[in-house]
Amino acid sequence: MVESKAVLKNKYLEAVFRLPGCRPESQRFDSCGMIEQVTLNGRHTFCVPEQLDEKRVTTYGFGLCSEFIWNDLACERKSGEEFPKLGVGIFKQIEDGMRFDKWNTYEVSPFEKTYEIRGNKIIFRETPRECMGVAAEILKAVSLYNNTITVSTTIENVGTRKLELAEFQHNFTAIDGLPAGPGYRLELPFDGELENGDWDIKTLDDRGVPDKPAASMLKTEGNTLLWKSGMDQKTFHKITRGRGIRTLPEYSWKLSHEMSAASVREICHFLPDRFSLWSVEHVISTEVFCRIGLEPGERIHFARTWLFEDETTDHMEV
Repeated sequence: MVESKAVLKNKYLEAVFRLPGCRPESQRFDSCGMIEQVTLNGRHTFCVPEQLDEKRVTTYGFGLCSEFIWNDLACERKSGEEFPKLGVGIFKQIEDGMRFDKWNTYEVSPFEKTYEIRGNKIIFRETPRECMGVAAEILKAVSLYNNTITVSTTIENVGTRKLELAEFQHNFTAIDGLPAGPGYRLELPFDGELENGDWDIKTLDDRGVPDKPAASMLKTEGNTLLWKSGMDQKTFHKITRGRGIRTLPEYSWKLSHEMSAASVREICHFLPDRFSLWSVEHVISTEVFCRIGLEPGERIHFARTWLFEDETTDHMEV
C-alpha cells in the first residue's frame, strides 16, 4: 500500500506532505515536496487547497506546491504523440500542435519518484525518462529549521536537448484560514509595477472559471497590496516580468492579517524571472518564477525559504 502522507516536525513547525501517488494526483503540479499544511506553534495554519468548492474546476493544487512550465513544448507534437512535463510524466497529445492546457485531462505515464526521510529533511528524487530529447534528473530536499522551511532543488540535464523552462511555487496560502479580503497585507518590495500593474479582475461562473470583468477590490500603499472588500465570486490575476522586477539584495514577499499574530514570508535565493499574483475567495497565491536554461550535461541549483512568524518568534534567529 502506497503511503499518502508524511510529517516533518520540530519545536515550532509541523509540515504535512502529500507524497507521490497520493490521490487525487495533479497533472499540473510536481508531487515531490507538496506541502499540504504548515502549522506554527500548534495553532497557526498557512495552507489551503486550490479549491474548497467541489463544483469548481481544479488542478488539485495544495498548499506549497511547484510546477515546471514548458507549455509550448507540446506544440511540437501531433495528436497521440508523446511529450514530457517535468515533475509529472510523459503526456499523450490530444490535438495537433496544441499547447499544454492545465484544464485538459491527458493520458499520462508518471515519472518514477522516490523519497527518503532523514531527520528534519525529506529528499525527493525524480528518475529521468527521455522523451523528445528531454530528460532531467531532479532532486528536491525539503528541510525544517526552527520556524523555517527550505526547499532546495537541483536539476541536471541528462537528455540531448537544451532545457528551456521555468519553475514556480504556487503558494496556496491563507493565514489561519481567513478568507481573502479586508485585513490582509501582501508586501511585495520587488514589484515595480504594483501601483500601475495590469490587473485582470473578473467574476467567476458556477464552475469557478473567470467570466466577466469586475470592479476592483484592491488598493495599494507603496509596495503593499491591501483589500478594500471581499472576493465573493471574484478572482484577480497579475503578472510582472523582467524590467518590472526591482533589483534588490533580497527577493521576498510577506503575507499577514490584522486579525492574526501570524505571518508567512517567502525568501527566494535566486533572481526572479517573473512573478504572478492570483486569488479567489479563500486563497492568496504569490508565485515567483525561476528560469531554467540548461544545455545537455549542465545543472542548476536554487532554493526558497519560508519564514513563519507569530508573537513568539519575532526575535528568533533563523
